Amino acid sequence: MGLLRVLHIQPVKAAIVYNSLVFLAFAAVYLTLDFRRHFDTQSRPTLASRLYFAIMNHTAIGCNDITPKTDFARKLVAAHSALAWFQVVLVFAVRQK
Repeated sequence: MGLLRVLHIQPVKAAIVYNSLVFLAFAAVYLTLDFRRHFDTQSRPTLASRLYFAIMNHTAIGCNDITPKTDFARKLVAAHSALAWFQVVLVFAVRQK
């Protein structure tokens, strides 16, 4: 991968950095978002429940106790899932070379 050579980053380290940045970016969005407006949840949204949702979505575990209820939230969750899975594909593509 040309970009990795230019940046002098090993593929595994690049994947860890990418994965961490995607998780932190979406966790920050979930923390600042009006959670009750965009998500259905049985309990009052707390810092812990928002981070829990970010982890469940990022790792593709996806529990149904918190679900998106607006189009914006559905698109946000879909983008988060897609970018998290892109990292998995990227790691396997780099390992094949």
